[in-house]
Amino acid sequence: MINKQKNGTIDSEKFYAGIDAGSVSLNCIVINQKKEIVFEAPYGRHIGRVNEGVLSRVFMIDLVRRGSGPYPLPGTMEKS
Repeated sequence: MINKQKNGTIDSEKFYAGIDAGSVSLNCIVINQKKEIVFEAPYGRHIGRVNEGVLSRVFMIDLVRRGSGPYPLPGTMEKS
């Protein structure tokens, strides 16, 4: 989320993503600076395709950040 202040500076909130790539599944979560969960990807099995699974989670996070895709969270992440 980006808030433009009156003096023209930009105050942006930071987000942190964590991806857990286990032996059979992938989990992904995004938290804000207050350690609140703003996005949690659905549990998914990678069927031996760990790289593809991780990349799909990164794309999913980007869709959420843009406020589109299957899991939009309006107002929680920066829109481009």
